[in-house]
Amino acid sequence: MSFAQPPLIYNQHGSIRHVGVELEYTHVEPLMVVRDIQKLWSGRHHEVNSHVHKIKDTELGDFTVELDSILLSSGKYTEFLQKMGVDGDTLILGDDLEALLANVASVLVPYELVTPPLPMDQLHHAETLRECLRQRGALGTRSAWRFAFGLHFNPEVPSFEVSSILAHLQAFCVLYPWIFRESAIDYTRRISPYIDEFPAEYLKLILQPEYAPDMGQLIEHYLEHNPTRNRPLDMLPLFSYIAPDLVDRYPIESELNKSRPTFHYRLPNSLVDEEDWRIAHPWRYWVEVEKLAANSHVLHAMSQELLELLHSPLSIISWQWPGKVEGWLQ
Repeated sequence: MSFAQPPLIYNQHGSIRHVGVELEYTHVEPLMVVRDIQKLWSGRHHEVNSHVHKIKDTELGDFTVELDSILLSSGKYTEFLQKMGVDGDTLILGDDLEALLANVASVLVPYELVTPPLPMDQLHHAETLRECLRQRGALGTRSAWRFAFGLHFNPEVPSFEVSSILAHLQAFCVLYPWIFRESAIDYTRRISPYIDEFPAEYLKLILQPEYAPDMGQLIEHYLEHNPTRNRPLDMLPLFSYIAPDLVDRYPIESELNKSRPTFHYRLPNSLVDEEDWRIAHPWRYWVEVEKLAANSHVLHAMSQELLELLHSPLSIISWQWPGKVEGWLQ
């Protein structure tokens, strides 16, 4: 399956935009993935420790395969564990770090495969690697009730103009209920502390036709309503890249935030073990976001209609709005 392309595949400097892909899975040891990457694109293996492996200087760039232990050590699993009936307070990193992580990894913590930024017209390389993982027996989101595994895209922004960044954020918020329904987000991921939807009050602010902030105001308003990375479209890496001092004023999860000139779309499931699933499937929903962001007339009309619904019970949005979105997209 080919990858859909957004309307703007070049950045403001005329270079093709890049996309980083992060795929979470379990049941395949990192060294096996390292060997597959080297077989495909050469490169040097650098073992940071038994849970973090770098594959440097491949034909595509640098890959990382790691146990997502920073989430565990930062305590972000606590809320999720408690919801699942597990005492998260018992999972405290002590002296026996290696043994603890080895035990937890098979139960809750995914391995994460991070690609280098890939040119938008070369995303098929991520699909090649996904198929390697599937053939190796990797397990994804739906393999067990406790697997809140995700697929993340980091598309480079087409422009640093505030109007462009705002349009993409608005477009995502307008399409979110439809994307959520079409993506069939797994229940475990819904209750996990990673992809909470944007607050209604924030939507009422940014979808107003008269909302025209400068960059500082856009970032401040975002942080006032969303002082967390726990959003399906996490804007903090981009805002940290643009205005790090401003972002640092707010109580965010700074240990998890990596500054980069990209959007961080983290809603999709990771269905790496399902034979008919492709990374290109959830990617097409992001492309719809970019298409809408590029069509100011339709974006404005859809925003106005959603604003009206926001004054109704939120349950109406979840069942009524996706159908309206389909009509607009057609």
